[in-house]
Order: sequence, then structure tokens, then C-alpha cells
Amino acid sequence: MQANAPHMSKGAQVALAAVIGGTAEALGGGKFANGAVTGAYVMMLNHLGGEVHASNREIRMKALAINLRYNPYALGNGNPFLGAEAIYFDAGGVFVGAEYDKGYFFVLAGDDYGQLIPYTEDGGGGSPEVSIGVELGRVDLADKSIRFQTEMLFGERNRFWGGAAIVGGAVSHSTYRGVNLISTSVNIGLSVNPFGAFSAGWNKGKIEPRR
Repeated sequence: MQANAPHMSKGAQVALAAVIGGTAEALGGGKFANGAVTGAYVMMLNHLGGEVHASNREIRMKALAINLRYNPYALGNGNPFLGAEAIYFDAGGVFVGAEYDKGYFFVLAGDDYGQLIPYTEDGGGGSPEVSIGVELGRVDLADKSIRFQTEMLFGERNRFWGGAAIVGGAVSHSTYRGVNLISTSVNIGLSVNPFGAFSAGWNKGKIEPRR
């Protein structure tokens, strides 16, 4: 049976490709789930995406989001974004506690999965440093029983960070209408502060959509 048989619906084609891919992976000694996600991903890229050029990119982005959220091996031997609601990446800086960043969310869950959402982040708080850098991280719902919505990415947030030399990490807690999200990230940049190579701080601010 061909996975792209014309009488099959798109959903059935993807499901069949997932079963075939998972079975092949299992027979080869791997994990069924890994092969299933890969099979569905390839089907969406190579077959469904070619129907309309305008929708090709959207399908590819949605397939990538599914792969990053559900495939433990999406990035090779591991996947730091497994189970996340969104990925974020931004660039900006901190000036004695005041922070401003511009970036994008890549949504992995909810109705808008596969979309890139631009945002700005600003805040003020306690830090002796002046720094610039780039950041890559993930966003997780604190309560996984709640259905994720893109609007939850925005709102008030508390942020803590620390690092040494040019590499650091940060943890943020944000709230949207009583829903709590936790963001964790790594960052690379340059920092000037009274404590030499060590960097640490805290601030409070907000994340807003960028028009």
C-alpha cells in the first residue's frame, strides 16, 4: 500500500507514514516513537507540502514544531525542547538591572503551533552589571493539565540569571491570568561588573507582542 494513495485523507496519509516509520525503526532496534514522528514529518514535508506553495512553509514549520515537541531525538542524541510549549530566542542587554530584549517565540503547542511570534521584553531590578548577549530557551506550563494558548506567553515576569565568563543561564517565572509559566535558557554575551567574570542579577518586567 502506498502512503500517498489518492483516496486517503491527509490525516490518514500522515498516520500511515507514522506507523510505517515506527515499525521500520523498531525492526532496526530503535524506538517506535522516534520512527513514527520521523515518518510523519517526512510525509508532511515531501508530499502534503507540495500542493500549494503558500502553504508549504506553514506545513514545514508545523512539522518542525511537532518534531521538536515530541521527538526525543529531534536534534540528534537528545532534544532539550522535548515537551516544551514554546522555544524563544532573543538579543538585548542589561544596564544596571534594566533589561531590554527583542526576539521570537517559536510555538510548539496549542492552536498556533508552528508559528513565529515576535516579542519585546523589558524590566528593571537589581544587578550591578552592564551586558549584551543572545539567549535561547524554552517555555513550560507549570501545570500541564491546562491547555496552552499563545496569549499565555505574554504578561508580567520575574527573572533570575547567573553565569561566568561569557556563558550563563536564566530562569523566569511569568503569569498570565493566573496561569504560571517557567522559562529556562542559556545565554552568551559580554558583561562588565564589579565581580569580574561572575554575572548574576534579578529583575521584574513584562513580555509583550511586537507589532
